[in-house]
Amino acid sequence: MGVDYYNLLKVSRNASEEDLKRSYKRLAMKWHPDKNSQNNKEAEAKFKQISEAYDVLSDPQKRQIYDLYGEDALKSGQFASASPTSAGSGTGNGRGFRFNTRDAEDIFAEIFGGSEGFSSGSGAGVGRKAAPVENKLPCSLEELYKGSRRKMKISRILLDDSG
Repeated sequence: MGVDYYNLLKVSRNASEEDLKRSYKRLAMKWHPDKNSQNNKEAEAKFKQISEAYDVLSDPQKRQIYDLYGEDALKSGQFASASPTSAGSGTGNGRGFRFNTRDAEDIFAEIFGGSEGFSSGSGAGVGRKAAPVENKLPCSLEELYKGSRRKMKISRILLDDSG
């Protein structure tokens, strides 16, 4: 048998979509090549494996085929349709199920937002905080030492998901 995707993502076989996503996020952050400059080749290979596992297990059709027939069946294209229950029906149309792994960076961007990985802090993405607000506030050395309270009015534009 091929690679055990459940073991790669460190989840059980009956893991929910949320469990898969949580585990993928944790492992993707750990193995992203931009975060592992020491073992870049190893990290890149591991990141691709994790992304492939998430790509398969997060898609209900691919997951069902994987659960029934394994990784080799997904990659071989032997299925007559995307439904594993009709795999042996012999429809004769010659079309097989195509296993198409997405680029690991695309999956990472889909989960974390943006396409820059760890190389850029800019861009509004899902779950990202707004940029910090900076403003000059005059104060004396004594106020810096002892502390003080000040009120400041701040205006800024926040964009929603549609931009």
